[in-house]
Amino acid sequence: MTTVTPDSFSSAPPDVVALGPVPWVRKHLFSDWFNSLLTIVIVAIFGWGLFRLITWALTTAQWQVIPNNFGLFMTGTFPPELYLRIWALLGVICGLAGLSWGVLGRNVSTLFSRNILIGLAVVCAFIVLFPPTRPGAAKLLPIVALVAGMAAVGRQVGRRFPGVGKWVSLSWFLSYFVALWLIGGGLGLTRVSTNEWGGLLLTLFAAVSGIALCFRWG
Repeated sequence: MTTVTPDSFSSAPPDVVALGPVPWVRKHLFSDWFNSLLTIVIVAIFGWGLFRLITWALTTAQWQVIPNNFGLFMTGTFPPELYLRIWALLGVICGLAGLSWGVLGRNVSTLFSRNILIGLAVVCAFIVLFPPTRPGAAKLLPIVALVAGMAAVGRQVGRRFPGVGKWVSLSWFLSYFVALWLIGGGLGLTRVSTNEWGGLLLTLFAAVSGIALCFRWG
């Protein structure tokens, strides 16, 4: 019978594994001549496709069709003179989203890190530069600012009141009924028949309603 002693184990240090994107690329994409050639061909194909897509989007695409029918896409036959309700509802949802973000991130050292700021800048640039969203930039940009502002508020409130999270959850629950009130009309607002609800608004409302009703059964 072989006796295992401490000297039986190797005292050599473990192999050092190279980390980082460059070693990963060399190992997985350029490990030999065939993989290198395959990588170059695939990158060239995708690069050419992306170039053609960007060229089409900036020169050929008829984006004006989307702004002209944006209301139909978003709300169906909902009365255009009552679109302020939809914007108000979007503001409520985005405000709650920012507040939840701040409360959940109340213990992080930096809420608006460099990557977060870059992401917000990219979103704002997309809103201003992308043709379908450009007409609504005057309304969409303040909503982005609302999300960031409510995140800062949520972080301060979360630090001062550690149990505020349950009230934020309750606010999300109550926002469902606020949505019903704003969309359908109530408390003196002009009533809008459900036959006029449509587009993305109806899709999201049906999805949220289904999730809320089926969650406990699931």
